[in-house]
This record gives sequence, C-alpha cells and structure tokens, in this order.
Amino acid sequence: MMDTEDPLIFAKRLRVRYSLAVASDEVKNKFGGIEGLPTTMLYDRQGILREKIIGFEYTDVIGSELKPLF
Repeated sequence: MMDTEDPLIFAKRLRVRYSLAVASDEVKNKFGGIEGLPTTMLYDRQGILREKIIGFEYTDVIGSELKPLF
C-alpha cells in the first residue's frame, strides 16, 4: 500500500494560499467518492452537480465549464 501525505501538510508545503477542507470518508462517499486530488465539483444554483474535474485544471478550462451554468 502506498503512503499518502496529509493533504493539509502537502498544501502548506506547496504554499497554497486559499482555504481547504478535508472531508471525512462519510462525506466523500455522499459526493460519489474522491478519485484524485484535487477534485473540483461544480454545482448549479439548485444544488445539482454539473461537472466533476479531477486533477489540476487551468482557470480557462474551469471557466468554460462554469459559463453554461449561468
């Protein structure tokens, strides 16, 4: 089994400057599981999951996913 680094320590080492939340296994399962880090989930105003992005995406890619939701 591969060891994994604590995500908060990892983020601190990378000098991440935005807020992070680390979900419990119960919460992860309610959201359909977390398949990789980072995982970005885009919800519309009705709370419907519209896009799940796994991995690092550039701002323009996420922006193109968000525009149709407005």
